[in-house]
Amino acid sequence: MKRLLNTWPLAILISICILSVLSWIGNVYGWDCRNVLSADGLRWAIARFMIHLNAAPWGYFIMLTAAISVVKESAILEGLTGPKNLKQKRAYMLVAIIMIVLISLVVLMILLPGNLFLSAFGTFRNSALERGVFAILTIVVYAISVIYGYATGRFFNLRDIYMATVSLPQRMATYFITLFLTSQLVAFITYIFFTNYHPGLDRPVSISSISFCLYWIPWLLYVTDAYKDKS
Repeated sequence: MKRLLNTWPLAILISICILSVLSWIGNVYGWDCRNVLSADGLRWAIARFMIHLNAAPWGYFIMLTAAISVVKESAILEGLTGPKNLKQKRAYMLVAIIMIVLISLVVLMILLPGNLFLSAFGTFRNSALERGVFAILTIVVYAISVIYGYATGRFFNLRDIYMATVSLPQRMATYFITLFLTSQLVAFITYIFFTNYHPGLDRPVSISSISFCLYWIPWLLYVTDAYKDKS
C-alpha cells in the first residue's frame, strides 16, 4: 500500500494533464465540455487557483487526523480490551463522568427556552449545532483522549500532548501534497464536464460525490497506513 500512496500524487498530476488534453480534443469534436487549454480556460485556472485550493476540506482533515493521533498515543482504545490496572480504571471513570457532563450540557442547551444550539425555528437543520457538530465531536474525542492520557501517565506535560497531536500527521505528510493536487483535479473535472455549473450555484450531487470520493478515500488509506506504521 505504501508504494501506491507514494505514487498517488503523481497519478493525480497525470490525471489533470490527461483531462486537459481530453478537454481540448472534446472541444475540437464538439463534445459537451469546456476546453481548459483555451484562453478562457487558462485564465480560469490561474485566476481561481487559490480558490480551488481553499475549497479543499483542509480543516476537516487536520482536525480529524490530529484527534485520531491523540487517540492512538493515549491508548484509550487499547485499554478497552483485556485486564485493566487501577490507573486505567480511574481514567475510564473520569472520562465517563466528563462525557456525562458534556452530554448533559448539550441537552440542556437544546431543551432550555431559547434553544441556544437550534435554529430560530427550533430545528436541528440549519442550526449552529448542525454546522458545528463535526468540530464539537472532534474536540470532545481529542479532549477525553488527552484526559485519559494524563490520568494513565501516558502524557506528563504539554510537550507530550503536542507530540501526540502531530505524531500521525507527520507520517501522513505525503497526503497533504495529494490533497493540494486533488483540489485542482476536482476543479478541473467540474469546469470541463459540468458546463451548466457556475460558482455560486448549489453543487450538483454528482460533483459532491466525486469530490467526496477523491478527498476521503485517499485520506482513509493514508491514515490507515500511518496508523499501522505506528502500531
